[in-house]
Amino acid sequence: MNTPNSLDFDFDFDGTERSQFLDELNALYSELSDESQGQTPDNNPTSRLFAQLNQEIAKFAKYPDVDKLSESDFTDSGRTVPHKFQELSQNYKFYWIHFPITLSLPPNWYFKKLECIVEFHSEFSEAHLQPKALMILPDRKFQQQLKTNSNIEICIGENLEFEATTGQINLQAGEAQATTNIGANTELKSNFRLTLEPFTYSLKIAQITHNNPGDSQVMWRIDGAEFFQDNHPTLIVVLQIPKSVQQVKIDAALQAYHHPNFWTAEIENLGDLMRIFSSKARTFFEKGAPIKYSETWNITHSL
Repeated sequence: MNTPNSLDFDFDFDGTERSQFLDELNALYSELSDESQGQTPDNNPTSRLFAQLNQEIAKFAKYPDVDKLSESDFTDSGRTVPHKFQELSQNYKFYWIHFPITLSLPPNWYFKKLECIVEFHSEFSEAHLQPKALMILPDRKFQQQLKTNSNIEICIGENLEFEATTGQINLQAGEAQATTNIGANTELKSNFRLTLEPFTYSLKIAQITHNNPGDSQVMWRIDGAEFFQDNHPTLIVVLQIPKSVQQVKIDAALQAYHHPNFWTAEIENLGDLMRIFSSKARTFFEKGAPIKYSETWNITHSL
């Protein structure tokens, strides 16, 4: 998988397993720290810390949600079919793809940054026969609105782009309800499967970076948020596929980063140890001890 230069992952594992860094630092601490002498692993703060780091999970679900987008989806929901969609449908088919992410962390821990990449391939080698991302979420064009209100109402507009509506969203505590500008109550689409009705998109962010739609590859960097296991981003791609294409595979990868040096409060002399650690391992911890996960799916049977 070749990533755009401006959106390369912030840390390059270069084939090294994450657990290797953790084991090496734990071994150094056990050897050099007086505090570790005579302690069992359960009582050693370093051993506890790295055991917790080894138990964390950040990954994609086993299979993305894939739904075909057709003219009837517009008409059945009482909407006019966008003219651009009618034109493109002569040569292309469209699919709404949702990539669920699973996060599992110790209590009160969180990730500070997520980097995700998805790349689409057909059975052909020609560039013009590759699937392309027509629309994506999160999209940086909504960044300012999401900073102001982490819940915004989005729909597919006449230009066949995701657009923020003018609807006012009032979340009711304890209920999955949203009040729109026309006064109707609509259930929040928490699973984010295909919907052409205005839906609520939620994301607490500081900065969104991504390459432009229209390519066979999408990479997001979402920085400055606090991603707990019950608060993670929803990734959506509306995929445009040439009608002659029958087979599509997806390569996907993500990296999740903690706030740099969040563990120093638990290991007071970690900084001393880092000075004798390898440059690569030192960078690994300075970047926030990221987790890397990759997956490949063949979605041909869902098309």
